[in-house]
Amino acid sequence: MVYTLGISGINSENPAAALVKDGTLIAAVEEERFNRIKHSKGFPFPQKSIRYCLEHAEIKFSELDSIGVGWGSPVQHFKRELLLALRRPILLPNYKSWVSVYKKEKQYPFFRDRRISYHLHHLSHASSAFHVSGFKKANIITMDGRGETTSTMLAVGLDSRDIRVLKEFSLLNSIGALYESFTDYLGFTRHSHEGKVMGLASYGEPLNYDSIMKLKNQGYSLETLDRYLHMLRRVKRKLQGEKLDSFKALLKKTYGPLRKKDAPITKKHQDVAATIQVIQERVVARLAEVLYDKTGIKNFCLAGGSSLNCVSNGKLLESEFVKEIYVQPASSDSGTAIGAAYLEWIKLSGKPSNFKMEHAYWGPEFTNEQILEELKKTKLKYRYYKDISGTVAELINKGKIIGWFQGRMEIGPRALGNRSILANPTDRKMKDKVNLQVKHRECYDEKTEILTQGGWKKFKDISDNEIVATLNPKNNKLGYQKILKKVKYKYNGKMVRFKNKRIDLLVTPNHRIWAKKIFNHQKDSSYPRYFEFRNAIDLLRKEHLQIKAIEKWKGIEEKYFVLPKIKIEKYSHLSQIHKIPMDLWLEFLGYYLSEGCVCYDKGHHTILISQGKKSRHLGKIQNCLNKLPYKWHYNVKSFRTSNKQLYGYLKQFGKCEGKFIPRELLDLSERQLTILFEALMCGDGYKRGKQCKYYTTSKELAENVQEICLKLGYSIYTSKEIRAPKRKNLYVIRANKGSKTSWVRKNQSNIEDYSGYVYCVSVPKYHILCVKRNEKVVFSGNSWRPFAPSALLEVADEYFENARHDPFMILSFNVKKEKQKDIPAVVHVDGTTRPQTVRKKDNERYYKLIKDFGDITGIPVVLNTSFNDKEEPLVCSPLDAINCFKRTNLDYLAIGNYLVEN
Repeated sequence: MVYTLGISGINSENPAAALVKDGTLIAAVEEERFNRIKHSKGFPFPQKSIRYCLEHAEIKFSELDSIGVGWGSPVQHFKRELLLALRRPILLPNYKSWVSVYKKEKQYPFFRDRRISYHLHHLSHASSAFHVSGFKKANIITMDGRGETTSTMLAVGLDSRDIRVLKEFSLLNSIGALYESFTDYLGFTRHSHEGKVMGLASYGEPLNYDSIMKLKNQGYSLETLDRYLHMLRRVKRKLQGEKLDSFKALLKKTYGPLRKKDAPITKKHQDVAATIQVIQERVVARLAEVLYDKTGIKNFCLAGGSSLNCVSNGKLLESEFVKEIYVQPASSDSGTAIGAAYLEWIKLSGKPSNFKMEHAYWGPEFTNEQILEELKKTKLKYRYYKDISGTVAELINKGKIIGWFQGRMEIGPRALGNRSILANPTDRKMKDKVNLQVKHRECYDEKTEILTQGGWKKFKDISDNEIVATLNPKNNKLGYQKILKKVKYKYNGKMVRFKNKRIDLLVTPNHRIWAKKIFNHQKDSSYPRYFEFRNAIDLLRKEHLQIKAIEKWKGIEEKYFVLPKIKIEKYSHLSQIHKIPMDLWLEFLGYYLSEGCVCYDKGHHTILISQGKKSRHLGKIQNCLNKLPYKWHYNVKSFRTSNKQLYGYLKQFGKCEGKFIPRELLDLSERQLTILFEALMCGDGYKRGKQCKYYTTSKELAENVQEICLKLGYSIYTSKEIRAPKRKNLYVIRANKGSKTSWVRKNQSNIEDYSGYVYCVSVPKYHILCVKRNEKVVFSGNSWRPFAPSALLEVADEYFENARHDPFMILSFNVKKEKQKDIPAVVHVDGTTRPQTVRKKDNERYYKLIKDFGDITGIPVVLNTSFNDKEEPLVCSPLDAINCFKRTNLDYLAIGNYLVEN
């Protein structure tokens, strides 16, 4: 028996190890799954992955016949860097790259082993696809951020063994690095969130990219004049050791300022995302055409991180010169471990590879006994089911969200049915439910209220069709949007509390706070001064500002107020007023709500406005009343008139503690709301400069005044003063137009234990809601994410156009129009989806689950997303699954044959 071990290079972005036995892959796993650090940042050597591979094969390290490394040796790296620098002098300072490889390898005795052979990075990528594709001959395209000095490689694979390199593109032409720069430009995490950019692209229209990329007869070029000029300006800084991104500078010049992390996504951002997606698609298509013209071969193998772009892959498959595409699931740097292992095996044996990777399940698996051992350590309720697939299918049909932990773990970034979260794709609202309930999106506690078109309401009291207030961060303008989804779920755990005189928020740790972080207090500070979304936990005990006031409110201008008519006797001489100028009515109503009342005595319908003779507002009020079509008299510290029609309307406002402002008046323009507000302040208010206070015993009126202040650009908070038993409680609204933010100091945030329901809503855009807790108003945030389906292979043609078998979720297809309504939770906005097709022979238990769900619903498709929490790797062990289950509010966990209930 011949064993060859492959590992990704020490410079790899995704450390991994793979083991090949007599030409057959038997184990492959990524280091991040064991150390629980995404991409294993800071831990470049796959020590735990190597240990797993050896344990799985039940061999010792000394029994390995050969070891392959998927990155060139430091000497190879240096030679290639030097040759490239001679051809492209502007890259000369990149000597640090090969030095870093040398220094890292020196730290590990492993690299002194004489059995080690080094293989160039892109050759390892090529092998990782071609030697496991099952093709005897195929064109090969590898694309990623960088290898030693290569970013893209064209090759041809022959006789299931030989790989001949036809063309290489230097680091200056890195499509992978370009895509990463676009990802960074759009405010996402490079080398992690490229999938989000791909998803965002479907919302936009591509912009001009002539200054970035040019298609050529033999491929493409990113070496445009504009880019060279940007690079030349930075040569000095680069020589000084600064890490610079020439693409990023060019993008800023071409498309404007960068999007800040978690800032709202605008149409421009969607268009920029569409631009890089089109660049990727056109470059891949041109490279494939170049290869076909040279070889005449219609089978293609793709590898490298860029090959995970399922939209680009799907469009390539539609080309007339392409018959089949093979992309193995670990196409990023982790896949070079597989490639290096196969290059070593072919070198030792001299034989072609007859192995075909048809599934991704090459990681650890656990028995029911091992699972039960972990479950017994918890207080969770669990039960054994012989037919776990059928049981879970029924639960999914009932709208439950399931953590699915079975068999051997997948390799690669996709969850493919063994470490998955599963849900019902037929429920249109399921996408938002999974996003908010399971994927740990932001939520508020049960005391938090939200401003709706109908006024302030607690989250638990809003309807499914509620229209809520949101903030446009581009101009700080207040607007209203209909909610997409209302979410409520039980939460037991830590919450973050922000509390000072003007703010009171209690939110989940991952809640997105719309804040401006304060780095230092110097006026000439070079740190950025902008508002952005930040996770609540990241602001814990850190000084920052939160927005409490808006800049603009449009509202509606009304010319007249229509006074409702009343029933009168047939021969009555009472004349009724039909309409009053709205500005005049608003001023009168403000005086009345603060100082007025009505009374009825012996047929007299009296309206009174109280105001002492020494009041500085007496003349102003009298002037307003004289303009109304009623005769007013001043007597005993009050203005009086008698009118049955006016009395009939004003009677609804009751006594002091029951007063309110009619809902339709709160939607008026900023100018007209100012008239009402100024009149209110003349009665029960107090103003000094940009600050004012308003006093009322009516809770509803206090909330109405809050809303008016908010729309007029005041920051506000309300206090409740408890008075003597025989006196009504007093609400004091404090408003400040001079300060639209609140400074949260280090000691004004802390962690609190919470047990109860938490709430949130999703809205179409901006994602900044107007909320309050304990009468303290602030603007805070919420999010988006598409999901993919798993479908039985035999029904793929029924749901997807031009469907092919894709067990790795690597290709994107259009969903047939007549089927989009059947699986709305997994159809993207452009009508596409990225399906996994499942065969019984590859994953029998997962196949049965989907089939059972199809037998129940008539739709053999399930929503499938990765079993992990935000920004963590896929779960690996039963303990990982249990811990993630506790944190993510899944309804059930199906782990082996055990079903755990939340």
